[in-house]
Amino acid sequence: MNVVFLHGLGQFPSSWNETISYLPEDTKTYCPNLFAFRTARAITYQNIYFSFEEYADKFPEPVTICGISFGAVLALNYCLNYAEKVQSLILIAPQYKMPRDLLKFQNILFHIMPEKSFLEIGIKKQEMIHLTSSMMILDFEQDLRNPYSV
Repeated sequence: MNVVFLHGLGQFPSSWNETISYLPEDTKTYCPNLFAFRTARAITYQNIYFSFEEYADKFPEPVTICGISFGAVLALNYCLNYAEKVQSLILIAPQYKMPRDLLKFQNILFHIMPEKSFLEIGIKKQEMIHLTSSMMILDFEQDLRNPYSV
């Protein structure tokens, strides 16, 4: 069984280490760094999602995807688009419709936070602000109402 773990915005792939330690030894686990997906593309939700899509397409059989917060949104989005490639889905604190006012408030806080707070997670402050701004349009509500979407 292949399990892909997707971290949240303020986390690292290593955040899953303890969880993984409880899995059977024959479980193949993958913890991509979502911010490493940026390559030459700007840091936006859409670009990270498309990069994750490319990453997930490399698995020859359906995978289990476990995501927390931002990672859960990516996992949900991928499952809505490619349900046949997902064996199972574990979502922790997902948002299916982005809380726009909360994201705006969060961006205000990001503006006053020091740059070093962001560099620790591998992203620049302006990139984080750009990323969360790009997420404000996300809304999977209609997709989830369709009984055939997942």
